[in-house]
Amino acid sequence: MLKSAEHENVIWVCDGAANVGQVEQATGVLLTNMDKGRMCCTTAVAAGSLRHMEIAEKARKKINYEIIISKYLQKVPTLDIYNGDIKKISEIIIKEAQL
Repeated sequence: MLKSAEHENVIWVCDGAANVGQVEQATGVLLTNMDKGRMCCTTAVAAGSLRHMEIAEKARKKINYEIIISKYLQKVPTLDIYNGDIKKISEIIIKEAQL
């Protein structure tokens, strides 16, 4: 993972137990598949993983963008997500983070 993420935009995601966490994870996959960056695990950084900290150090951009998905979607305690929500959040991120 380190080599593939080196000098890329790193997309840190949370795979939370609600619709917004699941949309965030699916959005990270979509953006990675679109070559807008490389998805990486936020939890590994919080756990102090040296490998993941190195990924952050070698990222193309330093952390300069954050999105609170519940600002755009109502958070509900379900894992049901919709492709339209993933597309909407992806478009917002691409525009605002200038990916």
